Amino acid sequence: MTLPPSWRFVPLGELVAPTRPRHKPVDYPNLPFIGMEHIEPHSMRLLGTVQAQTMKSSAVHFQPGDVLYGRLRPYLNKVYRPDFEGLCSAEFIVLPSTDRVDARYLQYFLNSAPFVGFASHLNTGDRPRIDFEQLRTYPVPIPAPDEQRRIVSDIEQYMSGIETGRQSVAVALVRAKQLRHRLLMDAVRGHPWGLLGDVVTAMGNGFYVSRPGTEKTSVAILRVSAVRSMHLNLDDVRFVPDSLSKQALRYQLRDGDLLFTRLNGNPEFVGVCAVVRNSLRPVVFSDKFIRIQVDRSKIDPEFLELALAVGMSRQAIRARCKTTAGQASIAGSDLRSVPIPVPKLSKQQEIADLAHHHMTSIDRLLEELPRVDAWAQRLRTSVLSAAFTGRLAKPSAGPQTQFMSQIQLVSAAAGAHG
Repeated sequence: MTLPPSWRFVPLGELVAPTRPRHKPVDYPNLPFIGMEHIEPHSMRLLGTVQAQTMKSSAVHFQPGDVLYGRLRPYLNKVYRPDFEGLCSAEFIVLPSTDRVDARYLQYFLNSAPFVGFASHLNTGDRPRIDFEQLRTYPVPIPAPDEQRRIVSDIEQYMSGIETGRQSVAVALVRAKQLRHRLLMDAVRGHPWGLLGDVVTAMGNGFYVSRPGTEKTSVAILRVSAVRSMHLNLDDVRFVPDSLSKQALRYQLRDGDLLFTRLNGNPEFVGVCAVVRNSLRPVVFSDKFIRIQVDRSKIDPEFLELALAVGMSRQAIRARCKTTAGQASIAGSDLRSVPIPVPKLSKQQEIADLAHHHMTSIDRLLEELPRVDAWAQRLRTSVLSAAFTGRLAKPSAGPQTQFMSQIQLVSAAAGAHG
């Protein structure tokens, strides 16, 4: 890495050292205590504290302005600089403020991607833990003190804009989910009710294959992850061995079939259903699903799909799920007794058409918002990368203008969705 002429590399151990003492929490019962769980990964955000008197193990006594660096699972990138006195878990390396490096500059550097990558590969195992001796030789790019403070100011300006954008995305995501739920609830409210079994013409579990393969054959078989509430991914498949293809084709899906997940490790995904649409190639369903075919003179499959996603119908499905050895499941016989709204067929079709028209826009929005949030997170990484290579050295430089423009686009995109 090439630095600006006035910068130099200094080993971390020559800048700071962990010298804060350990104490028993009982000695400082009213001080706030910060555990590893209280720091949000990557963001340097404090999620909360507890009173020290509730803890038993010895803790490190930190002061305002110290930098707390999480040494347990360093890939979680837990860094925090408190503006208050307190105690923290011994899983933090506490670096006191010194006149050799601005503490705010140091916290952002420890939070940057290159340092996280370095620390994350020092040790292995389920609970990798590092110590300061492993970090002390790492070179830190150091400009003059005034330059450090100016860079910190620029970083914080960028981070403020990014955080504003991310908060807008989070608000828009909540609103979109609420709108989706409200739309579905409105669709099923105020109608006469019957039972799912009253409209079923055929029901059965899928085809059992002990070892479906990834090598493409003539018959594709759905993976359990292919079905989510009101969503069916016909490309989420494995393949049936050619020797079993003739048997498997008896379980081929047809447009209008309703496919329910029969079992899953996550109870939220059990009993969810989706309608088969546009099945242009042979796709069969496995024994992890239940297929239901209905009397279309009584019920529209598109309406039934949305009716089973919310309200009393969904609550009834959840109530009928059973859990054994960590696996949740539901039987076809239990689905027959699930209550469903049954308005006139013409009304069902009208409701389904209108709901799906609006749902398409909402679902597109729900897919887009996480991408906007991921974009904001990438901007954060880029800002820190530029800061510690001297590319933010001048306030009027190109990268600053570019970053701020991107941040504004994040906020604008989120605001438009909100």
